[in-house]
Amino acid sequence: MILQKKDFLKVMQLLKPGLAKKDIIEQFTHYLFTGEDIITFNDEICISHPFKTDFQCSARAEELFKTVSGIKEETLEISLEENKMQIRSAGTRAHLTVSSDKDSEKLISVLDLAGAWSNMKPLPENFARGVYLCMFSASKDMTKGIYTCVRVGGTDILSSDGIRISRYALKEDSGLQVLIPARNVEELVKFPVTKCCLTKSWCHFGTEDGVMFSSRIMEGDYPDLSGYFTIEGQRVRLPAELRELVASVSFMTDGKVDKDKTISIKVSKDKITCRGEKKQIGEIERDLGFEYAQGEFEVQMNPVFLYEVLEKATIMKVGKDAAMFLSGSFEHLISLL
Repeated sequence: MILQKKDFLKVMQLLKPGLAKKDIIEQFTHYLFTGEDIITFNDEICISHPFKTDFQCSARAEELFKTVSGIKEETLEISLEENKMQIRSAGTRAHLTVSSDKDSEKLISVLDLAGAWSNMKPLPENFARGVYLCMFSASKDMTKGIYTCVRVGGTDILSSDGIRISRYALKEDSGLQVLIPARNVEELVKFPVTKCCLTKSWCHFGTEDGVMFSSRIMEGDYPDLSGYFTIEGQRVRLPAELRELVASVSFMTDGKVDKDKTISIKVSKDKITCRGEKKQIGEIERDLGFEYAQGEFEVQMNPVFLYEVLEKATIMKVGKDAAMFLSGSFEHLISLL
């Protein structure tokens, strides 16, 4: 069959979050071709993307991606011959050993992907933004169990690492009561999901283009944290210019991925100071005039998260032990202790 290189690479790139980083189990590092879709699965995430082929097989992801990436021509031909995937273009001839064409069938059966599609229900339109904003407050410490998750419960989305709490109010009931690992949410929000359903141990999300993103879920009882949002303090509107100030220092931060970056926000009586530091490289501070008569405090926040929060008019409320930021349907509480 004839394929366009750019289309094939785009699909394989989107499927990469479903691949395991280590070759522990063979199929965790493979692209599974079903004839109708390509699937990746690593026991935590499963992604299925529509992609018609005239063959079924399982091929090692790294070698397939690099082979196709190295082709200079825009058009290539792929076929299955004698248990090998043949890849040809005007300047390339390659063949890759593949595994059983039954691998994808087993996976579809075990995860009940076909059943998931038939039971999908619409998600509230602001669901993706809600889980995205809340994922930053989930703990990165895997020993913290349910606190490494984003909790979706009816109209509320919630997360906390013991220092921060984030809460987002959905416009409609999601129909879900589920704990989704934040590390999986980080990949989920890259897809424009509009519907979902639950099966045993998995939450499945679908897009209008037929992509399914499935995340393993966690069992546990998430505590009621609503009482922490009742704090006494003056409500102050943050200046719109703060958003650009945050963006201007965010480059000077450690962290390999956006979710791990941190900057310092210091509020005093006449200014807000944003400070970024990259160890062994340098640091940067920038000030913004701001009148605040309630004393001085400093917090550490993720710049990507804060930039998103400040997209809308944001209110800050500071109490004795905590500061709260309110932006539309979103509330974020951070300890000052």
